[in-house]
Amino acid sequence: MSIITKIKYKHKDDWVTKKHSATDIRYVNNLHNEDGPAVISINTKTNIKTVKEWRINGKLHRIDKPAVIHYDEETGNTTSEMYWQNNLLHNEKGPAVIFYGQDKKILFVEYWLDGKIYNSQEEFENVLFKKKLAII
Repeated sequence: MSIITKIKYKHKDDWVTKKHSATDIRYVNNLHNEDGPAVISINTKTNIKTVKEWRINGKLHRIDKPAVIHYDEETGNTTSEMYWQNNLLHNEKGPAVIFYGQDKKILFVEYWLDGKIYNSQEEFENVLFKKKLAII
């Protein structure tokens, strides 16, 4: 059973609020907001925001900041952050996927560049260094 949430999304220049299930993705291709999140999902039972998504022309995209942020439905604390550019996981400044525990400490990270995952921080840093030197 999917959770019913209230979704606010940017359509043209207006915000639209609708109730939908978490599996309803009818609106994804039209989501677009250059000035902030294109989607804000709110749990209708707790009235706490559960997800924020930044999208440009339907694609997850935000430069140097997470494009997807998930929040705990009871506390509102951040549970994960994901950095996306042009619909690919990507962060040149550190991990592109970060999961947080109840104590707000980092539990797990993944390093991604241009949609490719790296097995370790060291491998990520080596590839990034070479990329910056234009060797790759």
